[in-house]
Amino acid sequence: MKYRLIALILGLLLFSCSKESSEIPNDPDEVQLISSISRDDETGVDSLFYENNRLKAVQEYIEGNEFFEGGIDYITTYEYNSGNQLSQISRIHSKSDIPDRVTRYFYNSDGTLKQRRTLYNSREVITDYTYEEERIRIHVGEDFEVRVNLDENRRIQNVEKKSFLNEGYYAFKTFEYDENGNVTKLSIRQSEESILEEYSFTYDDKENPFVVFDYKLPNGLSIKMLEETERVSNYPFITDGSEDNYLGFFNTNNIISCIGFSNSEYSYTYNEMDLPSKITYDFLQNKSSLILTYY
Repeated sequence: MKYRLIALILGLLLFSCSKESSEIPNDPDEVQLISSISRDDETGVDSLFYENNRLKAVQEYIEGNEFFEGGIDYITTYEYNSGNQLSQISRIHSKSDIPDRVTRYFYNSDGTLKQRRTLYNSREVITDYTYEEERIRIHVGEDFEVRVNLDENRRIQNVEKKSFLNEGYYAFKTFEYDENGNVTKLSIRQSEESILEEYSFTYDDKENPFVVFDYKLPNGLSIKMLEETERVSNYPFITDGSEDNYLGFFNTNNIISCIGFSNSEYSYTYNEMDLPSKITYDFLQNKSSLILTYY
């Protein structure tokens, strides 16, 4: 499954449907929203639906064969509170009445993320966020506490996890940035005793279209940035919103190479709006492409 999610995708396995049932953005000339994502190595087109320029639903289609009938597979819906903040993401199979996964978000009075609650397989996981001047603490007081340290520009500088070997913390992830705010280097130690993995990234100067699927917070961060800090992610699976990692949401521009512990390269075909209409990528010498359309 990870090979299907390898490059700059929203991270929701989506497949085709007609635009006739979608809610088109109010002003598509101002905000270019992705309407579909297709893959050249798989059958299907991912369809995304919006209301007031906010993602409201994603429909995942599967191709039928001799063993089963094709059609809508999963539907993911997005809800927002009165403050225009993301309040819930729910994913349900088209043949079921009970969602597979529901994630709810709660906020402090200043708009910062206070808590995330995820219900999956009848088990609820609660994540609390505590804010200090230059640090965000997650799971405070628990054995798996995480400390997110910020630099002078309020960007995530490094992430520390509580040590199981002593009473201190160890460096889990460290980030370096260029002048545009793109991550140029990532150092990661997946566990306290594992080897250090280092990756270097280069970018073009074009706009990253996938950032519209993140949810900005008033402290200069975003929901997916905070969620990425806790993940034991897969690199160089540079994906935007996938189950592999959320690193793409840290970046303003489009990544063209990842060099380090593992390598990958990306090339782009741009449309008249200077947005990528085709992304070709390779990993483990396997080339594939994503085709994007916009409203």
